[in-house]
Parts: sequence; structure tokens; C-alpha cells
Amino acid sequence: MGRPASRGAIAVVAFGAIYAVAAGVVAARRPLWNDELYTYHFARVPDVADLWRALQTGADQAPPLAYLLTRASLGLFGTSPLSIRLPELVAFFVFSVCMYAFVARRTNELYGLIAMLLPSVTAAYYYASEARAYALVLAFGALALVFWQLATEGVRRRVTVPGLFVALFLATSSHYYAVLILIPLLLGELARTALLRKADWRVWLAFSGSLLPLVAFIQLVRASHGYAADFWGTPRWPDVLGFFSFLLDTRSRVGGVELGQVGRPNAWSLVLLALAVLVAAVVVLSPLAEWLRGRRRARSVLLAAIAACSLLGVAAVEAASNVPLSRAGAVVGAAAGIAIAGYLFVRLGAGEPLLEGPPAYETVAVAAFLLIPLAGVVLAHAVTHAYTHRYALPAVIGLAVVPLALYRLEGRRTAVGAAAAATLVVAFLVVSVSREQNASRLATDQRRTVRFLQEHAGIGAPILIDNPHTFLELSHVAPPRLARRFVYIADPNWESTQRGLPAVGRIASVRVYERKDAAAALPAFLLAYYASNVAFWSDTRYWSGLRLLRSEGRTVTRRAVFDDGALYAVSTSRAGGSDR
Repeated sequence: MGRPASRGAIAVVAFGAIYAVAAGVVAARRPLWNDELYTYHFARVPDVADLWRALQTGADQAPPLAYLLTRASLGLFGTSPLSIRLPELVAFFVFSVCMYAFVARRTNELYGLIAMLLPSVTAAYYYASEARAYALVLAFGALALVFWQLATEGVRRRVTVPGLFVALFLATSSHYYAVLILIPLLLGELARTALLRKADWRVWLAFSGSLLPLVAFIQLVRASHGYAADFWGTPRWPDVLGFFSFLLDTRSRVGGVELGQVGRPNAWSLVLLALAVLVAAVVVLSPLAEWLRGRRRARSVLLAAIAACSLLGVAAVEAASNVPLSRAGAVVGAAAGIAIAGYLFVRLGAGEPLLEGPPAYETVAVAAFLLIPLAGVVLAHAVTHAYTHRYALPAVIGLAVVPLALYRLEGRRTAVGAAAAATLVVAFLVVSVSREQNASRLATDQRRTVRFLQEHAGIGAPILIDNPHTFLELSHVAPPRLARRFVYIADPNWESTQRGLPAVGRIASVRVYERKDAAAALPAFLLAYYASNVAFWSDTRYWSGLRLLRSEGRTVTRRAVFDDGALYAVSTSRAGGSDR
């Protein structure tokens, strides 16, 4: 036992060292984007009472824990992108170690390493270096799963049962949608109760930790709900499978924003592959696997269904969402499904017995994590009316079914596990390098924008930034003398971002005017219209200052052009001038 434990510790430490460098560099270099700046400004209010009042405005719809942790990090390490993101950096590592611990307990250190690496090659890894609560939710959710595993085994229950309670409490204190973590644990414990024919009331009571924050922060919940009617992310049933497109297509975000709720057409082949792998893994972990070994016909029917279910499922999404499934995506996905089903057909028909899998109730719990996107969409339709794939991110914990199933099938062959781990290490390094390059590009583009404004905006006149994300991001990075000139005109009648900015303006050194006050406050100014991937998210839901000024008949004169943006001089006079 000592040697495997030692090897496991070495693997965890090695991953931690590489992760600290890879994720730390990205966290230090990538510019803070709009949502992170909400965290930053709310965390910097004078005291906790001011934070509570700021959250009561509903401008940022989250519980207080993430802000308190950011506040502590800023107090300890000063203000920098790295210190602002430090709680999330630590949280994602804790999450990864918990994945290792949970799987290694049922397999060995090699398959624990696979479980630890697997989330780092998905979109979940992005949130390791984002100053929002999602990595915290992953850490506390995985920690709750580990405490539950230990508690059900009777391991130090005086610690593990209260630990389960605290982990669930902290998860929902980080993000309200973290309450969804309770669903797989409830289902797993329900299966355990049925198997034992008695209830473990201490564990059932510990689950209340997930619900208490909803009661304790009821005022904040109500304030957040007030923003739901015009929240930018609305729930759609195709999002249930679209989550897996988001999770596996690591390119599908710019500045933390998912580009399309169901993913791009060329990502659907990944959805097909994911469905085939996950369904096959659940079958292998279930009692069905042993039953199939001696039944060739049943094995043929079931595994053919595995090969087809992914294609049929995504075809249903295609029909419901009007997102076309490319022919290449269909071929790749179907081929992958057939290959996986064929492998299982041969492997389950072989004479070699399967290794022991986790207890049935653990399989139920882990597999049920994969249902969190469904639960999230149902909750959004029924109660919150707000959904984005990030809210369902704890579903990534369900990927643990893959190393658990692979161990049951091939655990006797060290080469198989070693090859899988090596592949994930290479993929992790490739993803890390790509993310570092993207972070550097974003920082360079943002610096170029600031230089452009410094060179062409002259002195004195206010500079209206034509997008709320651009405004907040440039206000943070520009030199103070330039940043003080930035203004934004918010129209609270549009959507939640427009309503939230005035509240941020009241607690931060940024100038935000409501549209009804803008004419009197800004008789003459410059307008920066800048549409690029850095610090700007073009969206028709945001009003365009340029369109508005034209409709009001103001004089708009182009002063300078920069890439796909331009700088205009604006005055109240209607005589002369041109925006051409």
C-alpha cells in the first residue's frame, strides 16, 4: 500500500507544479473581462456591510463567498490579475485532487491520475483562471463527493459527515446553481438506502447544507431573480445536449462568454463521441455488464443502441434548434460510436472477467452528475428563467465514469492506463500552451487599443465607449488620466448588463450615465466604436451609441480609424460634420 500511495503523491505533486505554472501564467497575463471586473469591484468595497448592500442591488447575481475570498486575496497579495484569480486557481487544483482521490480509491493511482487530468482538457479548465465562482463550485462539489464516499464507508464519520455538510454549504454559498450538486448525491444515497434497506439519517441531514444558503441569502436571491426577465442567457431544451458541445469544444469562448448556447456545428461530432463514451462507461459500471457477457444477442442489440443513440440524440437537437449537423461531424461521431460499441462487444464477450467496479450507489451518483445540464434547464424554465452552460459545470464531475469504466475493462493491463494518462498529459500541455498564446494576444490587442486612444483622443473631452464590456475592461487597464475620461450610457430598459452597470458606477471609479440623463451630462464628447474580440462583445441586445446619435441628429465626425473600429467627435450642433 505504501508504494502506490507514494506514486500517487508524486503524480499529484507533479501535476500541481505543471498546473501552477501553466494556469498561473494565463491568470497573470490574460486581461480581466467584464464579469471578473464585477467580482473585483464588489470585492473592493470598504467593508462587508457595503458588499451586502451592493449585492442587494442585484447587479451581480451571486452569493457573497467568491467576493469574500477575492477580497482576502487582494488584502494578502495586492491588486493584480493573478491575485484576483488566485482563489479560483487554488480551487481548480483542489477539484482535480478530489477527482484523483475519489477514483483512485476504487481503482489505483494510475486511473486516479486519468481522472485528475480529464477535466483539464475540457472547457472546465478555462475557469481555473477566471475570477468567478465556477471553479469554487467544482472544488466544493468534488469535495462533497469525496466526503460522501468516505462517510458511506464509515471512514472517520465524525469528520466526513460534517465535512459533507460544510462542502455543500460552501458550494451553494459560491453560486446558487450549485444546489444542483445535491441531485446526484441524493440519487446515490437513495440507491444506497434501497440496497441497505435502512436510511443513514446523518448523511441525509448533511445534505441540508446545500439548501441553507438559499435561506440565509434569501434577500440576495430575490434581488437576483429581479434580473431574470431580461437576463442575456435564456433556457432552451437543446441546451441539455449542447452542454457537452460547450464542454468539449475548448475554443468556443471569447473572454469567458460562450458563443452560442448549443455549440457550433463543427463541435457536434464531439457531442456524438461524448455520448457514445459516456453511455458505454455507464453500461460497463452497471450490473448489466456482467449480464451481457454470456448473452451474445442481447449484447449485439444493446451495443448497437449505444452506437446509434448519440447520432439520434444530436439529430433531435438539430431538429429542435435549427443548428445543422455537418456531414463530417455525423460521420466522425457515428464512426466513433460504432468503434466503441464494437470494442465493448468483443471485450464483454471475452473470457477474461471484469475487475470489480465501484459500489452501485456510487455509480448512480457519479453518472447522475451527467444529468445536471438537464436539471439546470428544468430549473431555469420553472423558476429562475436564466441559464448558461457555466451554471451546469459540475456535470464535469460525472466524467469520472470514464476512468472507472476503463479500469474495470483494462485495469490488468498497465499499458492501457499509461497510454491514456500520457495522452491526457500531452493534451493538457497543448491546451495550456494554446491558452497562454490566446492570453498574450488578448493583452497585446488591449494595449494597442489603449495606445490608439492615447494618440487620437486628445485631452479633456469625455470618451463614450460603445459597449458595456469594452467600457469596464478599458477603464480597468487604461492609465488613470485616460480612464477617468471614459463614460458609458446605460439603458436599464434593455437587459441585465445595462441595469447592472449603474450600480457598479456607484461603487467603483467609473462614470456611468443613464440614457435619460446623458444629453444634459454629455453635450459634446468623443465616441469610441471598437468591435474586436478583445474587450468587446458585439451583440444586438446592446444599444449602439452610434445609431442612437444618428437618430438624435447630433453632429458626428470621424476623427480616426483603428482596425474595425473608429473614433468620432460628437456635438449637439446639427450643422456640418460627417460620420463618413
